[in-house]
Amino acid sequence: MANNDQIILDQILEQQRAQRAPSASKSNFFETFVVEQTLKDADLSDEEIESGLVGDGGDGGIDGIYIFANGDLVQEDFDVSTLKKNISLEIVILQSKTTAGFSEDTLNRLIAVTNDLFDLSKPVESFKSVYNEGVRSAVGNFRAVYKELAARFPSLQFRYVYASRGMQIRSTQTSHEKSIR
Repeated sequence: MANNDQIILDQILEQQRAQRAPSASKSNFFETFVVEQTLKDADLSDEEIESGLVGDGGDGGIDGIYIFANGDLVQEDFDVSTLKKNISLEIVILQSKTTAGFSEDTLNRLIAVTNDLFDLSKPVESFKSVYNEGVRSAVGNFRAVYKELAARFPSLQFRYVYASRGMQIRSTQTSHEKSIR
């Protein structure tokens, strides 16, 4: 049975979907909504949000992946020369489910996929049969920027966001930091 928070969330989602993207499925609109809410401080355009949505089969359980360098979104044409001191790279990996609960398996899978994709000893091309073009492109962009910045020793942080229409709203900030060598 849905609680009041779920009922209100569903109402907000349906109203916004009807106004902004009536042809979008409920699950696809929920993915966009989760990205908008998670990354609202980054003030991304609709096109920038769309560029990071990679969920559509062959995504390894990743619905969205965004790379930021000192708070700026890293895309294909990102210019690292604009970065000065104390360079920070943040990789935000999102999974959204319209279910009313959470699964520990989802988080474990995201971590396993991350360990696979961000292992620099494995060429991105080797993932062609496993991960879709969107995932491979995002990882390729990250690797290019990270390698170019390596001599400047950037800090690296992975942020996992797993959102559902869960019964309880609980905020936990967890960081999975890993040195990529």
